[in-house]
Amino acid sequence: MIKKVLIILGIIIVVAAAVVVTAPVFLPKTYTVSRTIEIHAAPSAIYRTLGDFDEFMKWQPWIRYEPEAKKVITGKPFTIGARYEWEGKRLGKGSMMITSLAQNEYVETELIFGGADASKSVNRVSLAPMEKATKVTWTLRGGMSYFERYFAPMMDSMLGKDFEGGLKNLKEYIERK
Repeated sequence: MIKKVLIILGIIIVVAAAVVVTAPVFLPKTYTVSRTIEIHAAPSAIYRTLGDFDEFMKWQPWIRYEPEAKKVITGKPFTIGARYEWEGKRLGKGSMMITSLAQNEYVETELIFGGADASKSVNRVSLAPMEKATKVTWTLRGGMSYFERYFAPMMDSMLGKDFEGGLKNLKEYIERK
């Protein structure tokens, strides 16, 4: 009887382990988080807050989690290679570096979270002029390692609220000027 229970238990453990190891094959390798808002201002007014990290600090959503985090901004605003780095107990370590931009259209950055095992993503804020406003779209795209794929389906729900809050902050900041 005990031998039979141990065999069944062993089979259950082997099957469970097999599921855990093979399930990521069926999960997405990449994730995308994207949110949009309309801001009643010209693209040029909004663009000024995207490629200058000093301006970015005035509306980005994460600073409220740890205002005392160490922040370093290097490089000239609106130039490829300009960089914003942070390190904190709650926020961890990371950086954003401008990799591409087009005046009054978009700013794209490489976003890195972590130290030695850093994850990299592409962060892009795009501007589309409308009749009396500008449509602002904030998108983050990234890849996932094999076992990180378990988190890919949750990335939108994990980051979406922050993106919505950031865009709301941006709207309030721009429209109040």
